[in-house]
Amino acid sequence: MWDPFTLGVLSYLYGHNTSVQDLALNEDRFHLISLGTDKVVKIWDIRTYACIQTIFDKVCYRPEDRLTSLVFDKYTNNILLGSRKLNLWFFKTQEEIKTSHEFPVAFALNNGAFESVVSGDDGGFIAVWDIEDGKLMSKFGNAHGARQKITAGCFDSTQRRLITSGSDGTCKMWNFSNG
Repeated sequence: MWDPFTLGVLSYLYGHNTSVQDLALNEDRFHLISLGTDKVVKIWDIRTYACIQTIFDKVCYRPEDRLTSLVFDKYTNNILLGSRKLNLWFFKTQEEIKTSHEFPVAFALNNGAFESVVSGDDGGFIAVWDIEDGKLMSKFGNAHGARQKITAGCFDSTQRRLITSGSDGTCKMWNFSNG
């Protein structure tokens, strides 16, 4: 376990605008998690002393509208916050958040029939995502030919067909579940 105190390091972490209410440590990632009395949570890299993420809790907790405690669960990688009840935050640091497309996204559509999200990008790629866990289910490229941008997308009334338009002036209809 890394311990900054054994190295004789004494540093201050500046960033909260109010008093710090509680602290938690994620030893695996060398993160210190702090909770301010203004319901702002900050994640610090304790190797560089830099704030790497700030989270604003905008939920109104009745009657006091305050959070009183913070716990990091290393087994589920979640933050538990206490007010008059326990609040579970599914937590991902910014370095864990992956981008879904390599090119700017032209559209993203929710498909309730298949419980998924379909997105298309300027590189001509269409991706299908599981709405429950956010995982990529399928992806195909060159939807409108090599180096042709996808400009828009929609579903038909049954949500079984995806209709896309491309920068080449064409519209295409796809069986959304298999491309």
